[in-house]
Amino acid sequence: MYHCKIADTVAEFTAIARLNYATFVEEIPQHPANAEKLLVDKFHAENTYVVLYQDDELIAMLAFRDVRPFSLDGKIGAIEQHLDAATCRKLCEIRLLAVQPEHRHSFVFLRLAQALYVYVLDKNYSACVISGTTRQQKLYHHIGFQAFAPAVGTAAASFIPMVLNAIAARDFYAQFQRAQHCFYPGPVAQTSALSHTHVSHRSAEFTALHSEVCSRLLKLSGAPKVALLLGSGTLANEVMLNQLKAKHGTAMGLICSNGEFGTRLIQQARALGLRFRVYEVAWGQVFDAQDVAEQAQDCAWLAAVHGETSTGCLNDVALFSAYKAQRGGDFSIALDCVSSFGAVPFSLAEVDFASATSGKAIGALAGLSWVFYQQAYAKLAEQGTYAQLAHYDGHIPFTLPAYLLANVCDALVAYPERYTELAQRLHTLLHHPLLQAHCLHTNHYPTAVSYQFPSTWRLNTELNGLHLHQHSTYLQARACSQISTIQPTFAQDFAALSAWLAHTERVIDAAVSV
Repeated sequence: MYHCKIADTVAEFTAIARLNYATFVEEIPQHPANAEKLLVDKFHAENTYVVLYQDDELIAMLAFRDVRPFSLDGKIGAIEQHLDAATCRKLCEIRLLAVQPEHRHSFVFLRLAQALYVYVLDKNYSACVISGTTRQQKLYHHIGFQAFAPAVGTAAASFIPMVLNAIAARDFYAQFQRAQHCFYPGPVAQTSALSHTHVSHRSAEFTALHSEVCSRLLKLSGAPKVALLLGSGTLANEVMLNQLKAKHGTAMGLICSNGEFGTRLIQQARALGLRFRVYEVAWGQVFDAQDVAEQAQDCAWLAAVHGETSTGCLNDVALFSAYKAQRGGDFSIALDCVSSFGAVPFSLAEVDFASATSGKAIGALAGLSWVFYQQAYAKLAEQGTYAQLAHYDGHIPFTLPAYLLANVCDALVAYPERYTELAQRLHTLLHHPLLQAHCLHTNHYPTAVSYQFPSTWRLNTELNGLHLHQHSTYLQARACSQISTIQPTFAQDFAALSAWLAHTERVIDAAVSV
């Protein structure tokens, strides 16, 4: 089995020096021989090495460097003399491409190339340059490199200056990429062809389909009514918050926040002109029932996020429902269930308004959202048209693509059995022995589980086609990675992740024992 990583151990740097010597002293005579048979590159302190393992043996490597002057500058003069300004915006140099002779087949070079492309694209380089040996010129062309200057070197060791720009890297990465393993909490990969692409939203067929989807959503949620919208969960939240304003006017409300999406709910409420105070606790911390009661005692409504994607924590619907029952009267509860709906079973029977979306846990295409509600309140003239729930109450007022509706309907057929499947996947994830030590927070749910991994793991996973949820700015700010269980190929994806984790553990153990 093959695994790529950024070299970071003494054992790996020794193996790199050994492979350098075999390649650039014994095979390609660029450097003098020595008794140790080790060749440490003159730019070693500035290099970032990507190494490729077959099982536990380091079999190939290449080095990145973005400190000028490059070694190629010394051979042909300033690289900018040969390439256009856009290509030279942010350059890196690739050096020391070396593979053990018995492993020099296209798959190994392709694995290195894939890692190269990930690194170039992830670091926003405009291009990378390399002195490509004339012996492998055809292979370099195959993976996207183009010559941009005459050959340099000696007859015994001749090299061609070559460049791979970011556009070519993206094209070749898409063309030759191996199976990728995705752990995103949305969008969800689709395994079936789309249908109903020709159906009008004014046809009887569409009306029947719309009714079927609504019926399934209401059965799953326990809510009495639902309105379907063309748009993201952000739109559903806006509709939901508008209803609080339509019902309660300028009465004071409370928004509970313990993560990024609680903060976004606050921002939306402010933009819509609602009056409210904020009950905020640390990210991942649970809300205290007594604190909620104290903060909301003079409020007419309360809003919160149920599944807080930014932390992977599930807040307690029962806490809010119990407080509503205690207050009685017209007190309203509004919940952002964008990430939680379809991930775990829960009832919205006592919740006044709740938002959800197609592109998360239920596993359908992104593009539809909906609001569950008890009663729709009259629109406010200053709040526009599309985001007013009253327009949707018993009607289909605006265009909805039938293919999205049919896609959601197909996804809902999997319930309630999908709840059990997602719970089993979550149990497998939480009890993995090599992940437990890195797990953050509590109150997990299947859409996202948060981890604090060693810094090198974040890039190493990408180099191996393991796409964790870690590129959102709120995750990057906290050096946090997330794993979701909602993708259709979770079993095989998690097997690949587990194999990578086991390999990483062995590399760490080997480094400690040296």
